[in-house]
Order: sequence, then structure tokens, then C-alpha cells
Amino acid sequence: MRELMGLFSRSRPLLDDPRLLEAAKRADVEAIRVLLDGRVNPDVRDPHRYTPLMRAVSKVSEYPDRGIAIDLLLAAGAEVNAVEQAGQTALIHAAHAENVDAVHRLLAAGANVELRAANGRDAFHIAFDHGNLAMAQALAKVELERSTCVRRLLLAVTMGNATLVRQVLAEGEGPGAVDRSGLTPLHAAALAGDPAMVDALVSAGAWVDASDFEGVTPLIHAARAGHREVVLKLVEHRATTSPRMRTRYGDDALSAAARAGHGEIVCSLVAGGADINATDRNGSALTAAASGGHEEIVGFLLEQGAAIKGVFALHAAVSGGSATTVKRLLAAGADQDEGIELPGPHLVSITPLMNAVAGAAPTIVALLIAAGADVNARDARGDTVLILLAEVTTEPVAQVEIARILLAAGADINAVGEHHRTAFYMAKQNKNALLAEALLQAGADPGLLPDW
Repeated sequence: MRELMGLFSRSRPLLDDPRLLEAAKRADVEAIRVLLDGRVNPDVRDPHRYTPLMRAVSKVSEYPDRGIAIDLLLAAGAEVNAVEQAGQTALIHAAHAENVDAVHRLLAAGANVELRAANGRDAFHIAFDHGNLAMAQALAKVELERSTCVRRLLLAVTMGNATLVRQVLAEGEGPGAVDRSGLTPLHAAALAGDPAMVDALVSAGAWVDASDFEGVTPLIHAARAGHREVVLKLVEHRATTSPRMRTRYGDDALSAAARAGHGEIVCSLVAGGADINATDRNGSALTAAASGGHEEIVGFLLEQGAAIKGVFALHAAVSGGSATTVKRLLAAGADQDEGIELPGPHLVSITPLMNAVAGAAPTIVALLIAAGADVNARDARGDTVLILLAEVTTEPVAQVEIARILLAAGADINAVGEHHRTAFYMAKQNKNALLAEALLQAGADPGLLPDW
């Protein structure tokens, strides 16, 4: 009878239960076991065609049993090479999440490293984009073993396998070979931090300023990865410092190093002639350093003559939440009321103080006010700083502290903004009882109502 019941259970159709998707996302091992034992389809899809396996690998450390969850789904027959609506596999999702453990588990289960998303990128390209050498090497090792492998030199350099590199070069693959994403073996040497390999490839004819399809050169790769010896080697081979990434922040090598906090590389690039005041839409190297709160690099760049006006470095420091960097920039002459204005449809027009209020950062708010920031400045919609404060809903205790700082500095508690709304009304609408009560006690007029 038990055998008959087991046969009946196995013959039942699989159930498409969306609870498995959520359990996989949470790495809830017990729930996954119960659902799979109940004949739930391990490849049930959400509206975007994601599978539970994709959900499970798309995180790293939030839950300790993520690896077990992945293994349970694979053991239940989850399709390791399934694709969602953007053409991405679980392996590509794991690469985006920098989940190296999941990458290893998926590769062991037969994940195809050569599958590409609709945008043409595969997991190896994403590993490069994140500067994750360990993940790139895991993927390269498996791909090199495939008979269909067509980028052996790039992968061999990634692995640091000098013997294979010499063999592939001898077989005729050029040192400037470009893969479908524009990566070259020299990019791989830069990511791996291998100055000897850089020498070997350049001597063999590799172009030192080759850029991938996102505008990233080997020098930018080395700079943001923190490989100073490779940076020096590339500069020695006359790599230019002016090219910029076409995506992300638009960084050149100096800005990439500054954003990542690699002070020695910043010093080396400046000493090598990099333009300290080169800018793009996101500012200069000073802006990049400020965004990461790298106060020492900010100080060095200022000492070297970095321009502080018009690059929005103060905004970057405020957004990054670094009070010490904000203080350093203010002391150097940054404009505490420097506004950022962008055209519609969002009507973005903010000051550093508005930025600090939106980030619920009382210490930075106090620093800006002490430097003379206008507490009654208005954005493009006509809202004041206090009204903007009431729109934030995540940090009520910090908001009350900020409100008191603003009011003590002269902020108009009953100022009306867009649609005649006030800070008190917005606090009530957003169910921020703590802030609403503080504003009421400070003299807010509850009778002022919006005109919508």
C-alpha cells in the first residue's frame, strides 16, 4: 500500500504555488522543504518569469541558510539554465548579487557559463563589472573546459595561467582579442592585478588604451580595483588617463580610484599628470572622493588645487553621509547653498541642506546651518526645507531633532509650499505622529490646509 501511495504521489501533477518563490527569496529552508514535499513545481514562475532558484541566488548574506535553499531547489529538479523575461539565468542573477557561493553551486549543477542575457552580457562580464576576481576566475575555469570556448586568452589571463597564456599566443590568438563585451586580455590582467602579465601582453602588441563597450579601460579597471603596481605599469606603458566610463558614474581613472578610496593610486595618478579638475556630468575626482566620504583623499585633492566650485562635491559628501567630509569641504570654501537644478519632469532643485534633510542627517544639517545655509530656501515646487522634512517617513526621531534645529535657526513653521501644503499637514498625511506633535507644540497652525 505504501508503495502504491508513493507512486500516486509521484504521478500527481506539480502545483504552481507562488509561496515557493517567497520562501526561496527568504531562504526559508523549512518552508521550501514542506512545499517541495507537497509537489510544488520547483520552477514556478512569477510575472517576470523569475523562478525560485533565481530568487534564492539573488541575495548573499541576509539569511544563513541560502546555500541549503539553493541545494534543495536543485535537488528537486529546478532548471539551472532557465531564463526570465530579460534573458537572464540564475547564474547571471548570482553574478549580479556577487553571490560567489551560489555561483559555485550553480556551476557544479551544470549552469551554462556561455548563456547571455538579452543585453548580450553573460555572468563573466558582470563579474568584471563588479571587479570580483574570485567570481570571474570561477566562471573562467569552467568556460575554459568547454569545447565551444572562443575567448581562451582572456580567460587564461583571468586565471593567471602564464603557461596557457603562452600556449594560446603561440597558437595565434592575438593579444588584443576582443570578446563580445569589448573585454581584452589586458583588462583581465588589470583586474587580476598582474603587472608581469601587463608587460607580457603589451610587449606582444596589446593596445594599452583598449576600452570595453562601457568605456572602461584597463587603467580604470586597475584604478578602481586598487592595483597600484598595475596602474604604475600601465602609465609606464603610456596609458592615457582621460578616457571615461560611459555608464555608472562616468569616471576616469582618477575619479574611479578616488571613489573607491584608493589614496595611493590617486597620488600616483596625480603625480603622473592626470587632470585633477577633469569633470563630467557627475563632477570631478573631488566629487567622487566626497561621495565615498574619503576625507584624506578630499584633503589631498584640495591641497593639489582641486576646484571646489561647480562640481557639487558638497552635495556628494552630504549624500554619502560623511559629516567630517562635509566639514572639510565647508572649511575649504564650498558653497553651503550650491543648488542642483535639473529640468522636468521631476523639477529637481535642491540645496545641500535639503539633501541632508532628505537623508535625515541631523549632524550634517547643523553643520550646514552653522555655515550659513538658508533654512527657508525653496525647491522648484516651492516647498521649504521643513516641508521636505515632513515628506520623509523613515526616521521620525531624527526628523524631530532636525525640525528643532531648523526652527531654532529661523525656519518658518507655517510656510506654505506646493498646493498650499505645510510641514504640519504633510507630517499628518504621512502618519508621522512624532513629528506632527513636535511641530504642533512649536506653533504649527493646524488650520492651514492644502488647496487640492
